[in-house]
Amino acid sequence: MYLFGVLFIRNFVLVFILTLLLLSIDFYYLKNIAGRRLVGLRWWNEVNTSTGDSHWVFESASSDRQPNATDKRFFWLSMYVVPALWVGLAILAIFRLQNFIWLVTNGECARSTPVLLMGRMRRANRKQ
Repeated sequence: MYLFGVLFIRNFVLVFILTLLLLSIDFYYLKNIAGRRLVGLRWWNEVNTSTGDSHWVFESASSDRQPNATDKRFFWLSMYVVPALWVGLAILAIFRLQNFIWLVTNGECARSTPVLLMGRMRRANRKQ
C-alpha cells in the first residue's frame, strides 16, 4: 500500500491509515500465527494489575517438533529484511524532500517492525 497506494489513491491520510492497518494485520499474523507455525515461537507481555510491573512471557513448541529448515530460514530472513526496508524507505523520503510527509509513515513502520524481531530474538535466545 505504501509504495503503490498513491497510484490509486491521492489522499495521503487514507494511504497512511491503510498502510498502518495492513502493518497491524501483518504484525498480528507474524506474531501469533506464522511465528508459531514456522519456528514454534510465541511471546507476549503481561502486566501485573496490582503492581503495574510488566514481564515478558515466552513460549516455544515442544522439542520433538522440528521446523522445516526452509521455512525457518525464510522466516528469520524476513524478520531482518523488513525493518531494514522501512529504514531504507525512510532515508529515501528524507532525500526526496517533496515527499518528506511520508517520513511519518516510514517512521511508524520502522518503529513497529523491530518489535517483532526483538520478541523473536529474545525467545530464540532463551530456547537453548
